[in-house]
Formats: sequence, structure tokens, C-alpha cells
Amino acid sequence: SLVPVKENIYQLAVLITDVAKYIEKDSELDKYAQRRGVSVYGLQNCLHMLPSDFSQKTLSLICGEIKDAIVITAEVKIEGGEVTEVVNCSSPENTTMKCMIKLCYKSAQQLLNSKTPETEEVRKRVKEFDSTGKLSISETLKLLFNIAMNIRIKRLGDAAYCYQISDPGEEENWQSHLLVEELMIWANNLIAKYLYKHLPQKSILHRQLPPLP
Repeated sequence: SLVPVKENIYQLAVLITDVAKYIEKDSELDKYAQRRGVSVYGLQNCLHMLPSDFSQKTLSLICGEIKDAIVITAEVKIEGGEVTEVVNCSSPENTTMKCMIKLCYKSAQQLLNSKTPETEEVRKRVKEFDSTGKLSISETLKLLFNIAMNIRIKRLGDAAYCYQISDPGEEENWQSHLLVEELMIWANNLIAKYLYKHLPQKSILHRQLPPLP
């Protein structure tokens, strides 16, 4: 989410469902997740750490439903449409949230391109969203994309990696894919640092080499 705080200053928030609120310790689901250890995302499919039905229905953010969540926030300065600073990043915090709109990559890309979404359901949700905030959903997505690009450039500079095989629809919806990917990497990085600081002996973290010069 992105909320204007004052002139040229916005609060960025990345939220994910707080899984611990929905799974009891040592339950069958907990043991199942321990055996899997991690979700694996391939080019064409995904092997979830938890059962797919549970992940997609109970844990997914569903429009109109209030969910327990974990949030990472930051203060973003945007001047003339350009992101100049992303500062005051928070530690992970518990919160609750209500999802106002759910978009597929294609619909998000259409809104990034200032086009009208194809489906009536999405158009209805967009109208509801636009009537409740200071920013329209199209404006919000465009600013989020600019923030994601700013984070990416700081993370990789001009370096880039391109899959030989793209996910279906990724090439034509590349901006919406990049937006989600970069903000999740940003949030995951902050959470990893938090876990390593507070639980150094129990943190299972994946590391990768920096990009080649």
C-alpha cells in the first residue's frame, strides 16, 4: 500500500499474512510445513510449503476480509514523479489489514498503462478503491512501480538477469511483475536481517552471490 503523509512524502507498506496466527504449534499443518521447509517457485509452477488449498484460501489476502498480517513500512520521498529517498524502514510488526482490491498481473499492467481493465468485476473494484483514497489505484501503482525501480537500481545498478523462458504473460506484463518482485525482495531482506539479529542460531536464510560486474 502507499499512503500520502504530507507533501511529497508517502508511507510505503508491504504486508503478508501472519501465518503463525493461523497454524497451531505442533499441529499436523505445522509438522507438514516443517517437513517441507520452504516453498519452491519454478518457472512454470510452485511447490508450496503448506497445502495449496490452505495457502490460497486461508492465507491469501481476500477482498473485504480482515486478516492478521506482518507489515514492513518505510518513508518515501517523491518529487516530480521521481523517487528521491526510501528511508526509516521499520522492523517487522504485527497488524491487521483489510484488502480493498485484488489484481492479477494483467489487470495491474493495464492500470499502469492507464487503460481500463477488461473485466467488469475489476472495474467495479477499481471504482470502489478510487472513491475511498487520496490516490487512484492507477496513480498508486505508477508510484509503486517508480519506488520498485528505485529499489532495484540501488540493489543491482545496471546489472540484469533474464530467464531464457519467461513465465506466461510476464513479458507483456513486465512492469507489474517487477513491482511485486522488487517490493517482496526488499521486505524479505529486511525480515531476514531482523531474524538474523534476534535469532542468529535459528535463522534459515538463503544467500546468493552479488551480480557480476
